[in-house]
Amino acid sequence: MTFRSRTIWALSQKIPRPLRKALLFQWAGMALFLFVWVKFNGGFIPSFFTGVTQRPLSGTDADLLDHFQQTNYDGSEITWLHGVNSRTAMQQVLKGDYMMIEGDILLRGQNTDNQHLEAIMAHPPDVASDLTFNEWLKFALKTGRGLKLDFKSIEAVELSLQKLREAKDKLHVPVHLSAEMLEGPNWHLAPNKPLDHQRFFRLCHEIFPRSTIALGWTNGWAADKDNDKYDWSMVKAMHDLIEHRSLKMGITLNIRAVFAKQSAAALKWLMEMTGASLTLFSPSTDDVPVADLLYIRQKFPKHKVFYDLGPKLNAEFAARKHITSELNDFVFEADKWKVVHYQTGEKVYLGNEAVMMQHGMLVSKAEFLAEPGRSVEITGRVEFLEVPTEPPTPEKPGLGLEVCLQVTQASRPDSISGICCYIGANGVLHVRSRSVPGVDVTRDAVIRGTALCFQFTITDASPPGDITLKVARMKSCSAVLASTKIEDEATIQFTMKNIELDGTHLALRSSHFEGFTVVDQLRVKSI
Repeated sequence: MTFRSRTIWALSQKIPRPLRKALLFQWAGMALFLFVWVKFNGGFIPSFFTGVTQRPLSGTDADLLDHFQQTNYDGSEITWLHGVNSRTAMQQVLKGDYMMIEGDILLRGQNTDNQHLEAIMAHPPDVASDLTFNEWLKFALKTGRGLKLDFKSIEAVELSLQKLREAKDKLHVPVHLSAEMLEGPNWHLAPNKPLDHQRFFRLCHEIFPRSTIALGWTNGWAADKDNDKYDWSMVKAMHDLIEHRSLKMGITLNIRAVFAKQSAAALKWLMEMTGASLTLFSPSTDDVPVADLLYIRQKFPKHKVFYDLGPKLNAEFAARKHITSELNDFVFEADKWKVVHYQTGEKVYLGNEAVMMQHGMLVSKAEFLAEPGRSVEITGRVEFLEVPTEPPTPEKPGLGLEVCLQVTQASRPDSISGICCYIGANGVLHVRSRSVPGVDVTRDAVIRGTALCFQFTITDASPPGDITLKVARMKSCSAVLASTKIEDEATIQFTMKNIELDGTHLALRSSHFEGFTVVDQLRVKSI
């Protein structure tokens, strides 16, 4: 025994035996508590402080990439077999190296005179099948594959989840419970309607809560029709649905691959706001360019996107997915902006490439001031959602976006001093000096049309230059600007002569408590 250890032992003997025993029990109890805490909380810091709900590495509610660790945390490495709705399709499961199998569930004879309470595997418009859900589940349990249950009927949910709960002791794989909650792109072409989301969430939570929820939109696609995308209204509706439910389960969003590229900005914002992953799927009838999938793969984190594609498309994608190219893309650069909170009721959802605001305000952290002989150019796109119906008044100018240049680090809208460019949802434009001592100048214009999407360019020339606001009213907020038609456009020139400003920052502000303003594709550069 060393001198130090002998000294410690001698000192410990001076502590009364009952006290030593009590201390020993306290330390043992603390060690046990810490072990249990770390085991179930996923770390020392409480999950309610970090805002992250810890998920297990395996089991029915595990993340796919945690469970299938051979994927090296790349969502494209998860292999899927879609539409396992027949005995023939079941045999195909055994022939391939699939990690996840997906099947569609409804009642036999759904919405017909022959409907009865038996859950079967079928996709609308089919309402008959040679495979019941009970048979499907018994088979799936033997395969050891992950399961995705896509419910096409709210009446089939409770029946199926009860069977799933009875088998929970045999289930050691990820389980995704999927349903289409809202109307999406070309919803009128979809063979089914959205499910009752309140009832769906309640049943999932009560009967089989240890699972991942896969949420989607009803949608349709046809080669001979103009096809749409997941627009900002659809994405906001899904955001609100998730936010209001405060779901504790893992979430993935079902995205039809043919719409993904056109919807990329909105989907990335939704992913960032909710923490959800994306699961791209593609029916065999869709014509999906592989280039669209490569675009998504480069634009989104690889661990946040899964690809449930058909065999041919998946093979083409797998052969090219390691190819990278420079994206000529717009970036909002959220880290360059500060949210200014100045009154109750405002809402600002700031993502890395877009911001959605309701009477919100942002001020740039960086300085943007034109150097001699050069100009600062600000380009972007704004779309207005849920526009108020009442006509604008001087007291309530209506929903609009205000972009202010050469401002100080303003803490309130009424403290902004600079030159402000206003774009109204009703097509009213103006450029004016704001809180500039001795100067009160306004230039106005009106853009005709009814669309609520505007592309804008603001140029701030070097002293003693001018401010130029150029705005185009787009027929739709398409991700591909070259293919987007213009309803009308206007340009306002604002002379800066004899106006001296000290500010060097930019400010963005949504001007109404009703309705939402979405800004994306924002870029600031020196030209």
